[in-house]
Amino acid sequence: MSMIESVYKEHYSAVRKRLMGKPSKSKLIEPVVIIPNKTEKPYWQVLQERKNEQDKVAKRLLDEAIIKHATGGAKTPAQLLIKRVALKYGVTYEDILSPAKPTKLVRARFEAIKLVHETYPNKSLPEIGRLFKRDHTSILHVLRKMGCWRQSAKQQRMQKAARLFGGSEPSQLCSQDAEADSTA
Repeated sequence: MSMIESVYKEHYSAVRKRLMGKPSKSKLIEPVVIIPNKTEKPYWQVLQERKNEQDKVAKRLLDEAIIKHATGGAKTPAQLLIKRVALKYGVTYEDILSPAKPTKLVRARFEAIKLVHETYPNKSLPEIGRLFKRDHTSILHVLRKMGCWRQSAKQQRMQKAARLFGGSEPSQLCSQDAEADSTA
């Protein structure tokens, strides 16, 4: 027998002796008696609290799933508005964004653009255009056609001047200014 084999034999015989031998009295485990604490809740009450917590978590997860399903996975509030308009008109979100031009889709698209513009007045035309996969000039056309495009500062000043100086229409004021400039 080689030296390595004898070392292994000694090692494994020591392990076998520890495992198979009689346990010493110092290693015996005394039985533990658990005395219930008077301040602890009854077991049935603990189970009820756990069930209530699980019910709350399940309700929250269900609510989140319902919201996700209802919104169709909308990532922004503006997309949610578009989906609501689509639902109102009986078309899909993708139909509103598509280049198709049936009257039903055009009306839905126009209303969605108007709603997004009125709800988010700080959104620029290019931002709204990106939402609808359109150019900003197309969005401007829709807003003008729907009658909700805010006027330029010059037009606002002209209307204010018309109210202050005689109630004329802004276009009449422009022509009066032009006539005054040409005669001077």
